[in-house]
Amino acid sequence: MSDTCRILVMDVESIVRGVVGEMLNSAGYQVEFAADGEEAVRLYKKSTESTKPFDAVVMDLVAPGAVEGAEAARKILDIDPNAKLILSSAYPSDSALYDYRKHGFQAAVSKPYKRETLHEVLQRIINESKTGSA
Repeated sequence: MSDTCRILVMDVESIVRGVVGEMLNSAGYQVEFAADGEEAVRLYKKSTESTKPFDAVVMDLVAPGAVEGAEAARKILDIDPNAKLILSSAYPSDSALYDYRKHGFQAAVSKPYKRETLHEVLQRIINESKTGSA
C-alpha cells in the first residue's frame, strides 16, 4: 500500500524534514516537503491538479513567522474537504494534540516520531479514506 502513497511533510525544521523523509521513504512512501504552511498549501493545491494527489499531509503545528499548521490545515481543507491531515507537535502539553479534530486534523503525532507509530497512523487514515470509514 505505502509504495503508491504520496505524503506531504510540512515542518519548519530542515533536520526534522530530513529524518521524517528517511523514515517514510524507507517505508515505501513518496515524500515531498514544505518548510511552512504557505508552501504546504501551494504544494497541496498543485497536487490536486495532478494525476496523483497527496494521500496525506503531516503538518507541524508551529511555524513561527509563517502560516502555521492550523491555518494551513483550514486552507487545505478549503481546497479539498477530504484531505487527510495529521497534526504534528513537539509540545506534548499542547491541547491541540488532544483536540486535533477541532482543527480539521484526522490524527495527531508527537515529536520525536517513532517510525512504526508514524507509519501506523498514516496507514490508518489512508485506509479509512479508501474504505469510507473515516
